[in-house]
Amino acid sequence: MSYVPPHRRVQEDSSSSVRPRPVAPPPFDRNNRGDRGSRKSQVLKPDVDIKYARNNIRKWLAIDGNGDTSNLLLEFKPFSGESFEHLRDQKLFTVSANPSENGGLEVEGNLPSLVINEAFPSKEITKSVKDDLREAFRNVLSYIEATKPDYVKPTFLARFGKILFHGGGLAWHEQITVHMLAKTLKGETKLQNPVRKTFDTNLQKNILESLKEKILAGLQTSEFKEKEKYFIQVEDNLRPDVILGLTCVVNSEDGGNLKLKKIQMDPVRHFVADISCINKLMDLRLLLVTKKYLTELSEDEREYIGRIVKSACIEKGVKGGLHWPLGGDCVRDRFKVKGSWHHSVTTIVGKLWTIKLQHVNRGEFKASSGRVSDEVTLKFTSLEKCLRDQVQWDEENIINTLEDILGWVWTECL
Repeated sequence: MSYVPPHRRVQEDSSSSVRPRPVAPPPFDRNNRGDRGSRKSQVLKPDVDIKYARNNIRKWLAIDGNGDTSNLLLEFKPFSGESFEHLRDQKLFTVSANPSENGGLEVEGNLPSLVINEAFPSKEITKSVKDDLREAFRNVLSYIEATKPDYVKPTFLARFGKILFHGGGLAWHEQITVHMLAKTLKGETKLQNPVRKTFDTNLQKNILESLKEKILAGLQTSEFKEKEKYFIQVEDNLRPDVILGLTCVVNSEDGGNLKLKKIQMDPVRHFVADISCINKLMDLRLLLVTKKYLTELSEDEREYIGRIVKSACIEKGVKGGLHWPLGGDCVRDRFKVKGSWHHSVTTIVGKLWTIKLQHVNRGEFKASSGRVSDEVTLKFTSLEKCLRDQVQWDEENIINTLEDILGWVWTECL
């Protein structure tokens, strides 16, 4: 095996983030950076630059299963786990119900002992997001129409994880109502350093395994699919505002080299709803995105991109699972590898949804950083079909389906 420098090696403990030497990524400037405002120059930037649609919709809400939570008193609790590299020097907090101010609720471990009606949470969530989702649904249909003849794939999904709060002097704001926290996140308060939130999708491995067993038992099946894939991020000097994503699989017929399956551009977010699930181990993020796939490339472009894929060497002990020989990660001063991801995916298919349990090893080369995580994603396949078929908004059908799936997620997954 070829020599792997220390900053490219994966730590043995895959449950934690890879924490390399503190090298900040070079600054970047995109027109739309979402809700991240300007930051001081010494603060590390995220390795992944997220693109939002011009008319994107974002919101945060807290649900505990007991109805209106606007006056529910929350308390910030320090987060002691590992998170993203760019947050390493910040104090991170999660929220939970304050037991002394909310009916004397006792706290066992990290979970408040709430008396709830399990039918309520999914109704609360769908009621809170219904109007925004309707608008986002229509925006996506307009976006697909405007980008023809390019192939655009809409995806509606839920991610499991933990919402981490930082900034805003949170160490001094030990208690806050849901209503006030929502206002601070929107920037409607006078805090000089506004409260920010980050959704961390990394789960403990035992939670992932337990969730897999529980879902399979609930479906009364032992059938699931497992596969490995690689994702290569490539910068194109002729498209400086775009990162190309190359999805690849191992080609056993070609000596185990990579085979290119598809090329996509940066996903564009149209709708994001972060949901703090007060009495659960995990929080939830609802996400509506579109991915534009490149189907028409010149012969030269196909050749250049093919060179990058062909020269990639699989080495699971390095960040991102791939490395390139000297000069192999750059072609004609136009295409250059920015990073790579290795996914080990377990897929479970239900009637209305598809769940993917993933072990992901990410590497970001410019920053010499990386992250190994275990993640769960649920795709609302029945609702995605409405978007792909460009069916107009059918509120009763869509909301009822969403409510049914979220009810199952609340009781069986979170």
